[in-house]
This record gives sequence, structure tokens and C-alpha cells, in this order.
Amino acid sequence: MSYGKIKNCQDCGNSFITKPRFVNFCSTYCKNPINRIGHVPWNKNLKLTDGQKARQNTEGLKKGWGWNKGKPNELARKRFLENNPNANGRLNNLRPKRPVNDPLKIYKSEVKKITYRTLKKMKLSGEWVPKTGKYKVDWQIDHIIPYKQGFELGLLPSILGSKKNIQFIKGEENRKKWDKFQSIEIINEITKGDL
Repeated sequence: MSYGKIKNCQDCGNSFITKPRFVNFCSTYCKNPINRIGHVPWNKNLKLTDGQKARQNTEGLKKGWGWNKGKPNELARKRFLENNPNANGRLNNLRPKRPVNDPLKIYKSEVKKITYRTLKKMKLSGEWVPKTGKYKVDWQIDHIIPYKQGFELGLLPSILGSKKNIQFIKGEENRKKWDKFQSIEIINEITKGDL
């Protein structure tokens, strides 16, 4: 089904532009009979008969109506105040978080950020940036100098995420060259003028 066509609503007959979720109807009121204007629920103004009222457990219902209204719940209060950083109304910033201390992981995340910005600039300038995927037949972003080698050589993340270090190759080819370090000549060619 293609969207953006002008159609007539099957319920009210008004013309509308098709959108997802409302394929043949102009609104939720027209799509769902319960929501339609003028719809009256089957049980509106229906009163219980004396026989139905006699079968109700009114004593049980009365017990549930406000039995604890206004009464303090000491058990819940105690549970809230113990080991709760928000007990005094503070933000939840005292709970232990898992910090990333591994320098290689920090370096990788910085390179990924810069790579994302580089790809965005390439798209905006009209350069070819393929749709990437995770399978062997899909295009993938390849860093010519891998993360680990860049980290060990002390290269800036901006060099690894730059356009000179990015290429698009198929997934099968990318898997073959995972963690293969590049020669000094290739590194010098990519980092020329950046160091």
C-alpha cells in the first residue's frame, strides 16, 4: 500500500490523504466503530436488577472502598527510607554506575563518534555513502588503520575517523582483514600532514 494518495473514507465519505494506520479511513473515529461519533455503548444507562444486586458481595466491596485511606503505611515507609538514595528527594545519582575504565574502549568510542560525523559530512556534500549492514553481502564501513593499531601507535581518534582512513567494502572482505595491522607506508600515507 502506498501512502499519500487521496481517497474517500469508507465511513464518513470525506476525501483524505492516506497515512499509515488509517488505510481506508480518515481518522481513528472512522476506523474503530467504538470511537465513532454517535456510538452508544451497549451498557449505558443499564441498571442492575434486584436479583443481580442480591447476588453482589456488598460487604466485600465495602471493605475495599477506602479501607486504608489516610492511614500511614509504616512498612512501605521503612522500605523506602532504607538504602534509598532518593529518600531525601535527591536525584538518583548515588547508585553505583559501571564506569568505562578501559582506555581502548574509550578510544574506540571516540573514533566511532568522529566516523559518524565524517559520514554525515560526506552525505551532506552529496558523496556516495552506501547503506551498511552486518551480513557478508552488505556494505560495511572499514577503518584502513584498525582501532587497535591506532591506539597502540598513539594516533589521534580524529585521524582514524577521518575520510582518508574510511573505505566501504563488502562484509566478507571486511571479515578477512579484521585485526590485521597495516604497514608503515600505508600509515604514513594516511597520516601525512595530520601528525
